[in-house]
Parts: sequence; C-alpha cells; structure tokens
Amino acid sequence: MFSRTKNGKEIYLKKWAFENLEALTEYLVELNHETKKRFAPHAFDIETLKTLFQKSEEYSGYIATEPLENKVIAYCIVKSGILPKDAARLEQLGLIFDQDSDLTIAPSVADAWQSEGVGSLLMHFIVSDIRLTLAARMVLWGGVQRDNQKAIRFYLKHGFKIVGQFERKGLNYDMVLDL
Repeated sequence: MFSRTKNGKEIYLKKWAFENLEALTEYLVELNHETKKRFAPHAFDIETLKTLFQKSEEYSGYIATEPLENKVIAYCIVKSGILPKDAARLEQLGLIFDQDSDLTIAPSVADAWQSEGVGSLLMHFIVSDIRLTLAARMVLWGGVQRDNQKAIRFYLKHGFKIVGQFERKGLNYDMVLDL
C-alpha cells in the first residue's frame, strides 16, 4: 500500500516477504547504536531472519520501504502469542493472555526517518491487517524503556496502555493494545 509521510514523501507499506531478506538485514545493520539498544527482539543477521521467515506460523513481519530504492525504512516483527518472560510478568499483574489470540510486536523506524510519521503509518497498517484476524491484543516485546519518552508517547497515541512496570537495565513499562 502506498502512503505519504508528513513531509509528503512516498513510502510503501507491506507484509514482509522472502525477497525483502537482504534489504531487511541491511536495515537492521544500519540502525545506530542507540536504536539498536532500544530495539532488540532478535539478532541483526541474515541467518536469524531466515529462521524467522521459516517459522511463518509463529512470526510475521511488516515493512515500510522507499519505493524507488526498495530500501527498508521501518520494520515490525509480530510473534503469535506472548513471550514467556513477558507473560509471567504480566500474569503477576492479573492479566491473563491467550497464546492463540494475543500477539507480541516490536516495531522500529530507521534513524533518518524518525519523526516523519512513518511509524504511525506502519502502525495503522499493522493494526488494520491484524484486526482481520482473531487477534485480541498486542503486547510490546519486552516493554519500553521509561527514558524512551518519544516511544511511550507514540504508543499511547496509538491506543496502547501502560499496564505495569519492571526493572531490567533501568525502569521499563509493559504496554498493551486491546484490539
């Protein structure tokens, strides 16, 4: 699906496909240190991505690209179910999850494209697509760091709620979106 950023730049939003493997690997490698520190659901290498692609019943993904260069500028991995460490923490808060209808997500946007509206466009695309399934909720993969106020504002703007906090290399928030 073609869309336009806040500054009128054209981007293309789609579900990932095997032909995007190299471009996605390049995207992950090019993220700056600060972004990599905040976005770490999996290793940033082609072998890990191949493994995830092969587990298509458990993992899916979405990307935003520059149409002319076919360069990935944003990425979100979606995992069916809730990660065990996240589920254990959330269950202590009294939240009960269904591994069949709940999802875990980890979105990111290329450094040069942050604050352009790409993340919002991709999030709307993802939520619209996921609402066509039986999914009930989305949980942020490993939460969000409390000092990442930009990300917290983004998630709140898109309907996520802070449901708890935990300590791991600083204070983090668990956030959930009811679909």
